[in-house]
Amino acid sequence: MEKFLYMLLAWKCGMYVSASFSNVIHVSDISLCLSRDDCFEDDVRLHHCGENFKSHLEELNKEMFDEIQNHLLAAVENCIAGMRYFRVQHDGPHIKEVSAKNPLVPR
Repeated sequence: MEKFLYMLLAWKCGMYVSASFSNVIHVSDISLCLSRDDCFEDDVRLHHCGENFKSHLEELNKEMFDEIQNHLLAAVENCIAGMRYFRVQHDGPHIKEVSAKNPLVPR
């Protein structure tokens, strides 16, 4: 994961990164990492790199959040469909009581 984050940061900030075969990532030359044509001061350059990295991570997090949210919604819908079938649906068993033997959410 750390390797991915370093590579992502390098890609978003225009850095040059080399990876060795030992899965350790190191920045080859700090002057290449911090060379951006649109920034002339170090503080501004670091701020822009950090902001770009943050926005890209937030974009990735939103994609994962949306995927997880869809799974959660599907799980809730399946629970409701199961309760509907076992309790009220015309072709279901019409179980009236809720107990340890017959829980509200079956299976």
